[in-house]
Amino acid sequence: MIRRIAYCLLLFACAAAPAAAQDTAEPKHVLTLFRDGQDFPSFPVIKRGVVESSRWARNRAYIIGAVSVFVLESALVAGLLVQRARRRRVEAALRASEARYRGVVETQTELICRCLSDTTLTFVNDAYCRFWRKRREDLIGTKFLDLIPPARRDDVLRRIAAVVESRGDMSHEHEVLLPDGSVGWQHWINHALVNAGGDIVELQATGRDITERKRAEEALRTSDEALRASCQRAEDLAGRLIAAQEAERKRIARDLHDDLSQKLALLSIDIDQIPRRTQAELGERVRDISGRAAEIASDVHRLAYELHPSKLESLGLVPALQSVCRDISRQYGLQVDFEHTRLPGEVPPDVALCLYRIVQEALHNVVRHSGARKALVELRATGDLLELHVADPGAGFVASARGNGGIGLVGMRERVNFVGGQIAIHSAPGMGTRIGVRVSLSRTPVAPPSSSRLILGA
Repeated sequence: MIRRIAYCLLLFACAAAPAAAQDTAEPKHVLTLFRDGQDFPSFPVIKRGVVESSRWARNRAYIIGAVSVFVLESALVAGLLVQRARRRRVEAALRASEARYRGVVETQTELICRCLSDTTLTFVNDAYCRFWRKRREDLIGTKFLDLIPPARRDDVLRRIAAVVESRGDMSHEHEVLLPDGSVGWQHWINHALVNAGGDIVELQATGRDITERKRAEEALRTSDEALRASCQRAEDLAGRLIAAQEAERKRIARDLHDDLSQKLALLSIDIDQIPRRTQAELGERVRDISGRAAEIASDVHRLAYELHPSKLESLGLVPALQSVCRDISRQYGLQVDFEHTRLPGEVPPDVALCLYRIVQEALHNVVRHSGARKALVELRATGDLLELHVADPGAGFVASARGNGGIGLVGMRERVNFVGGQIAIHSAPGMGTRIGVRVSLSRTPVAPPSSSRLILGA
């Protein structure tokens, strides 16, 4: 390019000196040599003086052209240097801008990446690499779609296609395969990068891990569902307790009316007839009235004991349990074997009442539902723990995993929960029933008991 410009300038110089060109044909020859890129011919030096003057006149065009070429080349070199310096300044500014961009991107705690429309990664920041526990070289060129569970990939591709079509921003949440193999959640904001022609070059995405938030939301939903179920069970329990209370009142009223009231009425009639009795009949009638009065007193004592076991407070837990086992055995013909170890000096009253009521309810269930002819009650102490086991080889029932059941079983659970203990009920049709209770005397949390070792023969 420079040689062509110099050639044009040399033509201009030759045109500016027509006289010299007419005197000799050498300028055209030199011009041809210059155009062809050959060396200038050497001219002999004749003499000084007039010869030198004529040489200047003859070579003036060459000299002017050479000077012009030199000036032009200097100008071109200067222009190139200026252009190069300008390009270097632009490149330095671009590098500084890229450095600032990378500095901002790399110091972000959020995940930043760029990808093509087919999800092929072209850039990832350090946070992205740290999260996936991979090097940048291992991530770039791969598809981030491989980091998403297969069942969710179609939905992610549809969202990316929507971003490409709208050429705008879009945020969404989706599941990902975490480095440890579990499934997590991420929130992403996708942005389409377009060139001057409006064509999409890449997609830039900024995301963050929301696995903990999703797990907390799931735990909250589970807790809310459990709370609603608990409220429903509480409402159901309240209704069943009211019904049980009414049934108990009816039973007490029936015992008072049909039994005690009848006996008292007959006793009153016999007392009224005493004046009509002869002296011989009086002694026998008084003895009969005394026996019936003692029977009425025994019935009142039994009824009062069912309402509240006074022996539990006066004698302690073991004698009270022995008494209830003996009474049920005599009353219903059920063989009840009671075994116990030495208990601590003092058992809290609420714990003692809880264990007593559980034994009482469990043995009544054996009588009413199991059809078994024997049962085992075992009470033992281990450190500050009290363990109670009641087992029978009867018909059994289908134990509900959700803890539902009859009012008696619900009452057992509520009593144990009230004293901070644990209860386990194992039963199956034809396999009998085993109930285990574990209570801490110091009210520290305890592990659920196991009743598997209490297996009775048929």
